[in-house]
Amino acid sequence: STSTTASTTAVGVPLRDDFNAGSLGAMWASHSGVGVETTFCKGGLSNSGALVFGAEQSATRTISSVPLDLSRAAVVSLFVARGSSGSQCEQPDSGEDLQLSLQLGDDDPVVVLTITSKAASASLTEVRAAVPDSMQTKGVVLTLTQVKSDSRKGIDVYLVDNRVFLPAGAASPLPTRIASSFEDGDTAPAGLLDVANGKVSALKDAADGANVLLLKSDTSPSKTFVTTVPMDLSSTATAPLFQFKLKAVGTIAARAAVVVQYRDASDADSAWTDLERVSFDYCRSKWHRVNILLPDAAHAKNT
Repeated sequence: STSTTASTTAVGVPLRDDFNAGSLGAMWASHSGVGVETTFCKGGLSNSGALVFGAEQSATRTISSVPLDLSRAAVVSLFVARGSSGSQCEQPDSGEDLQLSLQLGDDDPVVVLTITSKAASASLTEVRAAVPDSMQTKGVVLTLTQVKSDSRKGIDVYLVDNRVFLPAGAASPLPTRIASSFEDGDTAPAGLLDVANGKVSALKDAADGANVLLLKSDTSPSKTFVTTVPMDLSSTATAPLFQFKLKAVGTIAARAAVVVQYRDASDADSAWTDLERVSFDYCRSKWHRVNILLPDAAHAKNT
């Protein structure tokens, strides 16, 4: 099927989409053969949703944005995975590549990234491409297209998640003090401000030997709270994403989940705002990577 909406100059459209709403965000103008899914091809999905090339039966698989303001965008980042689980999530064949292109007005599209089926990982992996100087302006349309795709649903599948434009000088997601303390094997991780109704310690994971943060609750109802010290996340260049890996072990209660929230510590009356709810169903006895795009309100000096 093909869906098209009016393409007008985008005003106030965010340059990112994590697809966690279960539908396409305001930045998208048209699409064919693709869709946002939370259960289809589940093995490669993020915690909530992803854009699936092959979610619909169509001779073409492509999606284009509304004209975007890329005046301050130097890098485009997205997480990509190939299908790998056979029926309804088949791996793309050789030559069935995924291409990202940018187009200004009636000029020819410029391909800035090509992902081959051989190079694509079976799990969501970040890839980045530079935005050419000529495209760092207003009115640029982004298009993702799968080349030589099969028209059948669930065949030759790609998944795309957490697409975001980054300003000039953008680096990898902010390595917080908490993450570095895990690597050091610190039994009292630096950067933690408060722990309630639980135990926190840095232990070795038996499977891979890595240091981990253990959240263990002995209370009823079972809730564990871990709060960081205030962090300066005011620069989207250094902190566009909040990333962590999660694994649930032992006896897990029904509907158990990890809820990620944020607040402005400089305002004593500010309320907690939910960022993401991650069900333990995604990570029973196995590590699951969680990628959360930080909203503009979280980019403050005391988050």
